[in-house]
Amino acid sequence: MLTKRDADLRRDAIEKRHGQWRRQTLPEYLDWSLTDYGGRPLVITDAATLTYGDVAGRSRLLAEGLRVRGVQPGDRVGLVMANDPMTVPLLFSVWRAGAIACMDERRTIAGSRCSPA
Repeated sequence: MLTKRDADLRRDAIEKRHGQWRRQTLPEYLDWSLTDYGGRPLVITDAATLTYGDVAGRSRLLAEGLRVRGVQPGDRVGLVMANDPMTVPLLFSVWRAGAIACMDERRTIAGSRCSPA
């Protein structure tokens, strides 16, 4: 059981680290976390390990590619892919572009509200 003193210490540490709550998107939060966690692993699989920095960098490049292909904020982007380490940077890229990621694990988008980018 956590004592009141320990809870207060934890709360103070969180307040010091995060300060006043500021509304931000998930990609903005990822970018903000790079100062402390940039070199640390974010995605770990048998096949690959991606750091916070890897995910942020790849998602920026992919987001630019989505914009060049005409994806605009509010668009739905269908993701039809296997469970793969690149899923995380790809999701962040869709969010960076301001779009909505629609995951379809059935490997098909027939009948879904999403359309491929």
